[in-house]
Amino acid sequence: MFHCPFARRIWEACHAMFVPSTSSVSSTEELPKTCTKMHNLLPVGLSVPMYPWILWVLWTSRNQLCFEDKSFSESDVLTKAIKSAHEWQNANTSTKIPSDLPKDCQSKAVRIHTPAVPQVNNNIFSCYSDAAWNSSTGAGGLGWICLKPDGATLVQGSTSTEVVASVLIAEALALKAAIEAAISHKVKDLICFSNSKSLISLITGNKSVIELQ
Repeated sequence: MFHCPFARRIWEACHAMFVPSTSSVSSTEELPKTCTKMHNLLPVGLSVPMYPWILWVLWTSRNQLCFEDKSFSESDVLTKAIKSAHEWQNANTSTKIPSDLPKDCQSKAVRIHTPAVPQVNNNIFSCYSDAAWNSSTGAGGLGWICLKPDGATLVQGSTSTEVVASVLIAEALALKAAIEAAISHKVKDLICFSNSKSLISLITGNKSVIELQ
């Protein structure tokens, strides 16, 4: 998400100081940690970090290109990232967010605890999942990334499947894959993020639908 020329041009166009560069980032794994040094400039009007939204929109745009043949300009991606950051900021201005909870995610969070394991506030991992679904063929693409408490990448992955019944199932499978990846790395306290409002509503509302059974 950095050494690709398209992605690099987006980073260079950010209204921020200490933007990652090829001289400061030698690998994709180093990128999230390096991004924490970024400082938004006044024209952006953001008090929350902008880099998570850039990473998120780059990832979702990449998936749309791979699975839906949709392409976006650098300006489109950067504008969408800034807009998403503003929406998050505006939605949370009246809510006090614990200092140990990631403030830089587009969608609602679901904390998943392993039974009988006490919560450790200063050792929380996070994962982000997304999916693309082709309604005409039923094919789906899944992607996820799990981050350590310091923002470094723990594990990431992507896969495709030929038959998925719906976009909701695709999003659920992507989230499931992210959780399984975290569990395989012995993660005990995890915050999961998904851009599927329907899926998050089902989880947080303790609901079930036949489609997911």
